[in-house]
Amino acid sequence: MDLSNLDVVSLAEKGVTVELKHPATGETLVNDKDEPMAIVVAGSDSKVFKAEIRARVKQNMLKKSKKDDVDLEEMEKRGAELLAKCTLSWSGIQEDSKALPFSVAAAQSLYLKYPWIKEQVDAACSDRSELFKA
Repeated sequence: MDLSNLDVVSLAEKGVTVELKHPATGETLVNDKDEPMAIVVAGSDSKVFKAEIRARVKQNMLKKSKKDDVDLEEMEKRGAELLAKCTLSWSGIQEDSKALPFSVAAAQSLYLKYPWIKEQVDAACSDRSELFKA
């Protein structure tokens, strides 16, 4: 085995395509044109993911260490923001019978509005085995 075939950093940069599944049935979701709804997300070994984590750690270290209550809503927002920044593109995404154009802001909104989508994309982002699926 050649280790260069296991370069997860390069693969993470290219991203993983996540075909969205119905949260109850597991069926692949398709839009009105019968195209699968798919999101491409960079892996957790990508530069964008690592840079965002480093920035968050630095920001947290700079804050005074008070015993503040954990704000779960803020944590959800920050999680959606991280995933949105790692989202590279999407195709076939449709809401209210209209194509939803991709942007980081649209991705963050999508992940907050539909937590099951966030869960599917997050799972693919952090699972290195997904990087090897063509």
